[in-house]
Amino acid sequence: MSLVVSLSSYLYWDYFCQSIPLFAILWLLLFAICCAIFWSVLYYRYSLPHSLRKAIKEEAMDVYFQPIISLNDQKARDMEALIRWKSPYHGQVSPLTIIEIADRLGLIDDLTWMVIRKVGCFYRENSAILEGVSIAVNVDRHSLLEESFIPNLQGILAEYPELKGRLGLEVTETSALNMSDLPIMVSQFERIKALGIELSVDDFGTGYSGLDFLRRFPYDVLKLDRVFVSSFQDDQFTRQILTSVTKLARELNMKVVAEGIEEQEQLDAIKELGVDSVQGYFFSVPLPGDQIIQWLEEKTQK
Repeated sequence: MSLVVSLSSYLYWDYFCQSIPLFAILWLLLFAICCAIFWSVLYYRYSLPHSLRKAIKEEAMDVYFQPIISLNDQKARDMEALIRWKSPYHGQVSPLTIIEIADRLGLIDDLTWMVIRKVGCFYRENSAILEGVSIAVNVDRHSLLEESFIPNLQGILAEYPELKGRLGLEVTETSALNMSDLPIMVSQFERIKALGIELSVDDFGTGYSGLDFLRRFPYDVLKLDRVFVSSFQDDQFTRQILTSVTKLARELNMKVVAEGIEEQEQLDAIKELGVDSVQGYFFSVPLPGDQIIQWLEEKTQK
């Protein structure tokens, strides 16, 4: 004999009706979360350009410095100035995002001038410890083609005479050079060098700067991109390319800097090329002004 217990259908309906408020609350909660995510993304997307424009106008960004080590005497004869920005609303914003948005907003020149002025202030505040140290600032090639570039540069040099003979420009390539721009670029380069400014070709081998590019323009420094440096030990083809490039740079009286050195093995391997200087996390990460001064002081004492 078995006992079967059954519930009337009205009880199921009663349980369902009692659960409706709970389902409604869960649905509203999910809807609120989705709306919050949507509006947060929308807010970030559309307010970041506005915040960046304001930060550039108010010069509210920071400049970090990464030392470049001479293999001749193991001293930091040069440094690279790198932009950093922690937005009060968006947190730490990557340098690539900063440059991309600034370029889209037509503010890339303002960003460059802001960095150069901050480098000028850095020299003025730390003249003793920075004696004999050059600092390079990244500049887009399109900026160099503008007629206003040289007058603006001369104005900043007049405002910060500490920059004379110390400032360097690292030219980045974002597009192929038109033949019509060639004579303008050569003329601009000559005028820049007449101001005592050293010119570097940045990230060589990854953009539009090739061997013919080096022959046409009077660069002082060639910077080998980290992509080549990272594969130099294991890739024979890369080794052959860098050997040829380094030899050409020597023939053109250019100094060679290897970027992206992160391990002792990379440093030992790259020394075989006969490069002049090296740069990378193996020596130091990019540091804010006060910390790089402390770093230089510690190296000087050793």
